[in-house]
Amino acid sequence: MSATAQDEPRARPDARLQQWMRRLAPTRRGLRFTSGVVLFVYLTTHLTNHALGLVSLAVAETGLDYAMMVWQSRAGTLLLYGAALTHVGLAFEAVYQRRTLRRMPFRDLLRIALGLNLPVLLIAHAASTRLAMELYDYQLFYADVVRDLWQSSSQTRQFAILAPGWIHGCLGLQAAFGRKRWWRQWLPLLFGVFLVLPILSALGFIEMQRELTRFGAVPPAGHGPSVETMAGVARWRDRTVDIYMALVACLFAARFLRWGYERLRGATVEIAYPGARVRAPLGWSVLEASRANHIAHASACGGRARCSTCRVRVLKGQENCPPAGRNEILTLERISAAPDMRLACQLRPNGPVSVAPLDSVEAAAAQSAHEEICALVLLRLGNRSALSSAMLPQDLQWALTEFYRTFDKTVRAQGGLVLAFGGEQGWACFPVGRDAARAARRALATVRELEKEIERLSRVLLDHWNVSIEAAILAHLGPILVDPAVLTAADSKSPVVVGRAIDEADRAREAFADGDSVVVSADLIAQAGEAPENWGERHDLRGAVFLTRARRAAETASG
Repeated sequence: MSATAQDEPRARPDARLQQWMRRLAPTRRGLRFTSGVVLFVYLTTHLTNHALGLVSLAVAETGLDYAMMVWQSRAGTLLLYGAALTHVGLAFEAVYQRRTLRRMPFRDLLRIALGLNLPVLLIAHAASTRLAMELYDYQLFYADVVRDLWQSSSQTRQFAILAPGWIHGCLGLQAAFGRKRWWRQWLPLLFGVFLVLPILSALGFIEMQRELTRFGAVPPAGHGPSVETMAGVARWRDRTVDIYMALVACLFAARFLRWGYERLRGATVEIAYPGARVRAPLGWSVLEASRANHIAHASACGGRARCSTCRVRVLKGQENCPPAGRNEILTLERISAAPDMRLACQLRPNGPVSVAPLDSVEAAAAQSAHEEICALVLLRLGNRSALSSAMLPQDLQWALTEFYRTFDKTVRAQGGLVLAFGGEQGWACFPVGRDAARAARRALATVRELEKEIERLSRVLLDHWNVSIEAAILAHLGPILVDPAVLTAADSKSPVVVGRAIDEADRAREAFADGDSVVVSADLIAQAGEAPENWGERHDLRGAVFLTRARRAAETASG
């Protein structure tokens, strides 16, 4: 191993610190997600409180007291209303930035519609509860709320308040975590919770009204809302709703005026794809141009710079591409993208460009692909040129075939899948599933068996051609992005596999896997429960720790 490779990890602590600081700094995407989670947690507590009515009105009243302790405290109030204003403001900004709403996936259109409708319903609910308490010193009791809603026939509106926010939040969580392995693993249980909780909430509300009717429960005297209180609350509610609807109208008016100005100016840019050339209005993103012109273009996250599936390679016109924003930079860094790679959802060219997106087949695969934690094994042939010089073509063909067959046989014997094999290296994986230790042990057993098999093959070559095989073996544990059909197929056909684990393994291969060597990640060894000192020298490579040692090699035959 060269001194440069040894010193590289030590030369980058400042760069890693700066990278982490960039990731921790707030972004519009992060603020939108965090504020949405806060609102979803609030809505969950609200639904749970209603569901407690199935037990009794008194239990629901107790639950309301605890909820008010949290959400009506100074910190809770600041968090809740700050999250609401932030989420709505960023939603307005996102809708305005979109140049077209045509040909959007139905899921994205539904999220936008529910998101814009939700504040109207929440304003009405907040005005009759929190506003009445703060401005008119009205003490809230669950019995008051239930009776007023039922007597005024507003129970339907109460249920309607729950549905848009709940569906909007569930769609947001699916968009954020839908490609994560742990989310898919728990999705059946989560789907049950998402479905059952609103139903229990509605049933709890109905049961509380039945309890009031059955037992004639009456709220404490003097705590019912007066006519003046109800009139004041109604005025505040109507004014706030009017202001919000005016803001929504201004939002779409601004979009219409921008569209008219751009049409009047006639400014367009030319975007060239492989086999197609289109013109799009100035200010459109490449993804919007693709959708408007029926060009296949993957976008798993809906254009939020989160998934990277819409990435394109800029072939020409880099000078016409504005600098990438922070969200785009973070996503490109995460996938170790090349300098000429951009996200189509964020790239809004101001001049002619030529781009190469994923083709239609790859786009379909990218849409269905997801992250899967796997134990990876890499076998790399290091001296093919030496073998070619020492052997006849027919003999070389036999040796390479035996080398490839050995890898395939060894991996399959341990229950692994050969992902790809070609040229001078092959990839195999052992999906973790629910047992990471088992997958790690199988990967390490594969490494040991490959050492023996390569040793055996090297001795054969030494006996007949006086040349041995130089091969590096690398094993790692981490997430990869792969089509789910690949991990269940009996015979995979060299799929394109990417992911953080692949990137880390590639860097380790370039730094350490030269000649006859064995490189194993510390994460894999820890999962298998083995002692790290048995595997070699420790190296830290950009946060991923690897252990290296020389592979056992056959002795060179004498003269």
